[in-house]
Amino acid sequence: MENNREFRITVKNTLIQGAIIDNGPIVFAFAPAGTVLTHYEVDNGELPWGFKYLSSRGVNVVSFNPISADHKYEEIELLEWAKSNSFMFQHHKERLAYAVSMGACGALLLSHHLMIDRALLFSPTLYSVTLPEHSMHITVVYDPFCANDKKQALSLQPASELHTYGVGHRGIESVSACGYLSLLIRDFIGNHIVAEEFYQAMRERKSTERYYSYMKRNPTGKNTKSRKRIIIIAWLRWNLSNPKKVLNKLYKSARKRLLTVK
Repeated sequence: MENNREFRITVKNTLIQGAIIDNGPIVFAFAPAGTVLTHYEVDNGELPWGFKYLSSRGVNVVSFNPISADHKYEEIELLEWAKSNSFMFQHHKERLAYAVSMGACGALLLSHHLMIDRALLFSPTLYSVTLPEHSMHITVVYDPFCANDKKQALSLQPASELHTYGVGHRGIESVSACGYLSLLIRDFIGNHIVAEEFYQAMRERKSTERYYSYMKRNPTGKNTKSRKRIIIIAWLRWNLSNPKKVLNKLYKSARKRLLTVK
């Protein structure tokens, strides 16, 4: 494929958009279920998940985003597209995958055809399909307190793990809230992730509402009465100290319910 080129196509229920700048590393970004686009959004030029973030930073990128269907990238047409077009990416220095939740399934299903060398996967979900064998070097980011995520993460036999303790399935949101997501992606692309820096940054998760609301659920089943009381008090203090964030969360929750009813 020529450098300094962009393309945008729809393959059945998946929007694929790419920006090729040079022969350096290329990142294949796979959107999670929460960012599924509608046909209206696609027709009006909405960008797929991860595309703007990576392309604006001068990174070669091809983003995959489901359209109006939670299909987990299993459609045969998508697999055929990857197989038929793999030649376009073979000249790149390295082929990387960046995916969250359901998107990790896409990275795994297409890894062979896209010749993916390394992958950064956040909170991979349990899948209904049998995933093919892969040769990727996987770095998986997940919360060991979340039983389903832990089970899936370990089943992938990752080369390295980064733990987001006490935030459940919202690992990427928590890394972002701690101000470390951009640095982590940069270090992943450069193949130089520093675990000590990651865990230092993740200490800030205890200043987020997500940490306390999730720990309130007692995900490990090991909270004593004293521990539960401490968590509830901390959660109440956070809510009282962040009224605007609380109201915004309530608004988003109410809007989501209304859209579901419609």
